[in-house]
Order: sequence, then structure tokens, then C-alpha cells
Amino acid sequence: MKKFLHDWNFGNILGNFWGNLFHSKDSFAQTSQHSPFLILPFLALAFFLIFTLFILRLFFRIKKSVEEDSILLEITPPALSEKSAYATQQLFSTIHGLGWEKTKLDKLLGKKSRFSFEIVSTRSQGIRYLVRITPGLMNQFKRNLLTHLPYVTIKTVNEYLPDNLERLDGFYSKVVDYKLTKPFAHPLHKQDVLQESDPVGYITGQMTKLSPGELISLQIILSPTKIKETESIERKIRNNDKVLEYLHETQFPFVLKLIFGILKIAGNIIKGILTEIIKVFQEAQLSSDPKSLERFRAYDMEYKQRLNAPKPPRMLSPYEQEIIESIKEKIGQPLFNVAIRLLVIAKDKKELKERISGFSSSLRTFAVPGYQELRLKRSIFDLI
Repeated sequence: MKKFLHDWNFGNILGNFWGNLFHSKDSFAQTSQHSPFLILPFLALAFFLIFTLFILRLFFRIKKSVEEDSILLEITPPALSEKSAYATQQLFSTIHGLGWEKTKLDKLLGKKSRFSFEIVSTRSQGIRYLVRITPGLMNQFKRNLLTHLPYVTIKTVNEYLPDNLERLDGFYSKVVDYKLTKPFAHPLHKQDVLQESDPVGYITGQMTKLSPGELISLQIILSPTKIKETESIERKIRNNDKVLEYLHETQFPFVLKLIFGILKIAGNIIKGILTEIIKVFQEAQLSSDPKSLERFRAYDMEYKQRLNAPKPPRMLSPYEQEIIESIKEKIGQPLFNVAIRLLVIAKDKKELKERISGFSSSLRTFAVPGYQELRLKRSIFDLI
């Protein structure tokens, strides 16, 4: 009986588990070393399980996002607001933090919180400012907004989009997307002096004088994110490397980056082996002349020291310094994944085209000439 209780003691069970685990690990390592083809079925099974888990995770994440309800809030700002651009930036910092507050299931599925800020204009209701948000985040969002603008009015409204958007009798509709023309680290033009020039005024100016039944909606979808590439950019800025050249390098998919990385490592190994072989042959040829051999080794050591010597500091022009400082400031802020869409419902194709063109020109106030701007996404269907 005592032996039975000893065998089922927790410490004994844990010891047996770890012993068997390391024994299995050693057996697996020996098998892979002597008979590598025998482990291929295990690797294939492991790959299949990982791929299956990835697909299931993606499926349930999309399913949860599609089935999740949303609430549409209408925001009526006060007639006079003296809030600075810095105060607005702090508001979006709180929104960024709010988006990271997720349930354990959402974290497991990798589901992201989304906030949709929309400016909608119709003939009957005029220009309205709306926020589309999930019920779980609504109350916290309201409190943050009221802290930023105490006299703002917030109310829940019904969906404004027509059910039959693609089958509107007597009207034409189109949805277009806007994108950044340069890498994300390049900021758009800063809007610091809102008292002198409000860029939203140019946007809403393209939404006026609509005919009955026409509608224009600008949708900006924000999703808090953390981009690993910012660490590489910050490191290059600290080391005074070529940041601008790095940002404008051609970006390849992860699979191609992995293949290129493996090929680069293999190439460096082969290069190192060939260099050492050539060095051995050269030393063998010079072995009969000690002075020549000594000079050769001294030259080789000097060459390696030059390769490992610290690079002299690069001199940047004032313009380059300004651009790099703006990049540093941009990546130091809370970042969002952003999707910008425009929906236009117009009475004829000419009006539809003019509205989209006018709206695109209004976004030029955010452009940094030569570096960053918002531009209309083009597709092959636009040429048909």
C-alpha cells in the first residue's frame, strides 16, 4: 500500500514525467542524427497541426468580428472649442490604450479593436460626425470624449447606409480607398495651428450642396497596433545609419525575406570558407620566405581591423535632419492601422466623378511634398 501511495505521489509523478520527457528528447535527437528520414513524418505532422491551428484561429477571429454588434454614436461638438492639436493627440492616446483592453478570448484569437470615425452628409440632415464602436467600449469612449470636450453632445442614432447600396434606382454609387504614398514612418503634414487653418473645413466643403437622395460618407477606421519595424528604425536613427534609404528599400513578403536571409547566411559561410582556404594556400606559398609571410599576415590583420573599425559619423544636411526628426517623432507616438474610405452616392456619373476628385484635392492639406501624402488607390477596374 505504501509503495502504491509513493508511486502516485505528485513529486514522484513529476519526476517520472521530466525523466521520460528528456529521455524522449534524447532519443529523438539520436534518431534525427543517425536516421534523419525517420523524423520527416513527425515534422509533417507538426507542420499540419500548426497550420490547422492557424486556420482555426483565423476562422474564429473573422467569425467573431462579423457577428459582433456595433453602435453608431452621433457627436455634436460645441459651437466654440479652444482645444489645441496637442489635446486632440492626447485624446487619441487614450483611444489607443482603450483598444488594447481586450478579453482573454480576443487576445487568444488575435482580434483587434476597431474605431470607425465617420463624417456623413445628406441634404435632409446636413453634415454629421459619427463614431461606430462596439458596445463593450462605448461607455469608456464616452467618458474619454467628455473629458476632452465637456460640452459635447453624444447620442445613439440609426444606421444611415441604405440596405440596397448597389441597386439604387436613379443614382450611382462608388466606394474608393485612400493610401499613403510612402512608408508609414513618414508623417503627414502637422496641423498645429487649427485657429488659422482647419483642414476638416476643406473636407466638409466637398460635402455641401447635395441633391435629395445623394450621400457622401468619409470613414476612417482605426485599429491600435504595435509595429516591430519601429525598433529597427529607432536603432538606425541612434546609430546614425542611412534611415531614409532603409525606409525606401523594396519590401518583400515574409517568406521571401526568410529565403533571402537563409541564402545570405549560406553565402557568408561559403565566402568565409573560401577565404580561409585561399589564405592557407597563400601562406603555404610564402612559407619559404619568412619576411614575406610576416608582411602578408600583417596586411591581413590590418585589413580585418579596417573592416571592424567604427564607421565615421555621417554628416546630414539640415533638411535631412528635419526629416529624420519628424520620423523619430512619428514612430514615438501610439500607432494605428488606418483604413480611409469614401462613399459617394450621386445622381449621375459626372457628379460622382467630380465629388471624388474634389475630395481627393481637399486631402492635399495633409501632404508633405516629396515625402508623404494621401492618394487614391487605383485598381484595374478603374481602367475598364
